Amino acid sequence: MARLGLRGRAAIGFAASCAFAIVLSLAAAGALLTEGLQAGDDGEYLAEALRELGAGRGVDANDIAPLLDLARDETLVGLEDVPADIELNAAQVALLDNALERADGIQFDATVALFAQIAVGVAIAGTLAAGAIAWILMSRLLGPVEQLSLTAADAADGDLSQRIRLDGPNDELKRLADIFDDMLEQLEMSFERQRQFSANAAHELRTPLAVIRAELDAVRSTSTASTEQLEFAEVIDRATTRAEGLVTALLQLGKAEAGVQRMNKVDLGEIVGNVVQRRVVAFTGAGLQIDLDLSEGGTAQVDGDAALLDVMALNLIDNALNHSRTGTVVDVSVRSKTDGTVTLIVSNEADGLDDDLSNLIDPYRRGRHAERGHGHGLGLTIVRAVVSTHNATLSIDRLNDDKFRASVRFLAPAVSSGPG
Repeated sequence: MARLGLRGRAAIGFAASCAFAIVLSLAAAGALLTEGLQAGDDGEYLAEALRELGAGRGVDANDIAPLLDLARDETLVGLEDVPADIELNAAQVALLDNALERADGIQFDATVALFAQIAVGVAIAGTLAAGAIAWILMSRLLGPVEQLSLTAADAADGDLSQRIRLDGPNDELKRLADIFDDMLEQLEMSFERQRQFSANAAHELRTPLAVIRAELDAVRSTSTASTEQLEFAEVIDRATTRAEGLVTALLQLGKAEAGVQRMNKVDLGEIVGNVVQRRVVAFTGAGLQIDLDLSEGGTAQVDGDAALLDVMALNLIDNALNHSRTGTVVDVSVRSKTDGTVTLIVSNEADGLDDDLSNLIDPYRRGRHAERGHGHGLGLTIVRAVVSTHNATLSIDRLNDDKFRASVRFLAPAVSSGPG
């Protein structure tokens, strides 16, 4: 059976279901027809024929009465079966003879009608039986397809660790599942190597950047530095600051993509509040105002890693800092609902953004005001990685021509409090 392949087994399964349904239908039809014929009374058919012919010929009821008494005798199949002690006149004999022939016709019509009813019922029952059998067989045959689709959906959501590991005969589906598992393994290894390379490169870059920073401080502190040297040092300082931000972002991205080893119940409102406190000076220096609105009536608890959530909130708020118009207000709020869900919302006014807001999450995309906060183009990419790790959802909406809103929605917490 395993050598037949999926199509062969499906064909055999369908043929078997049809054959079973046909045999079942024929057996049921035979049983019902036999029962119907046995339930029929030959005397009733003869009595019906006598009444029908008598009414048609205008025979007196008194002449038909003895014939109806004879009809009740189920052994009466011909004139020769009439008992000798019963005397019939010629008209009665002729009527009885005709009625016996007519009774055969009435019985045949009744049998045909009964068979037609049984055939319709059995056909419906057979079709349902064949459908049920085919459904069961095809469900067993195509069950791996559902398993394949679920694994593919998990992989599409970013979980490349899933495998199908399909058991069973070496048919088309088994080979497809094995190829899919191999592909997922290669992708997982490739992404892991990429993350490891980014992390290693970021760590290696920290040392030369620290040396550059030390040399810049030395140049600035010397009294013999010329104006040209100080201006040159300022240019290098800005470039170094951007490089340091990029290195930090790469490290944050690597940690976010590595996932959360253990979920703890943490207060998102407290984390966001601390981030806003740390960034107030930067907002003021950029000519911006930041307003914080935390959920009232208790904490906004979510399941997650406090350090990664801090990184997420910092990058989301810094993204608003880097892309907001001077003199505008950035609104930051944390909202808790009765169903346990918690949403972080950051709204700001900006320009220079694409009509397709989904592009903003792509790596190394920077708006026209990114230089304000030394943007590195990885902020929303890091946010997306942390959001995905926490099974949350990130959405970016345009409220009007200039107003934008980024929202991160967390599901209700499901773990007990653990160490932070």
